[in-house]
Amino acid sequence: MVVALALAGCGGPALRIEGPAPSPGPDPLSANGLRPDQLANIHNVDLRRTLLADPGVSESVKRTLEACGACGLANPVYADVTGDEQDDVLVPVDSGGSGGLMAAYAYAVRDGRLRQVFHYEGLDFGVRVRDGAVQVIQAVYGPDDPHCCPSSHDVQTYSWDGSRLVRR
Repeated sequence: MVVALALAGCGGPALRIEGPAPSPGPDPLSANGLRPDQLANIHNVDLRRTLLADPGVSESVKRTLEACGACGLANPVYADVTGDEQDDVLVPVDSGGSGGLMAAYAYAVRDGRLRQVFHYEGLDFGVRVRDGAVQVIQAVYGPDDPHCCPSSHDVQTYSWDGSRLVRR
């Protein structure tokens, strides 16, 4: 009887016509509405807004950025990591807890648009730029290491391959 009642409520048309589909909005990484002449200086980009609009940024990173207001973004590093003699930006995201960084993203202006060219997510790591390459310094803990004092660090180097940063 429940099934019959449920099916009885489905007698309407299978298709509703409501007009044209909405046109797609601007590219979420169009540098937050900046004009092309403003893109010439990546220092003008609102990094928090860029991360929140970027579909390539994980939901956990976005939740951290939304929850903590002004926190979450560590000091960005402006350096040429794409070899085009223009600054790109490496954006570390801090969890706010003892784990330190939770993610790092790199953005570059390519073909007049802001593009994510690198991302790394993890715990207990740092990032830096050396000789035009991004280095991720990952803590390596032994079985008896306290959180403050990892036994060693693993340095992973990422360099430009023409379209993104890849591990060497």
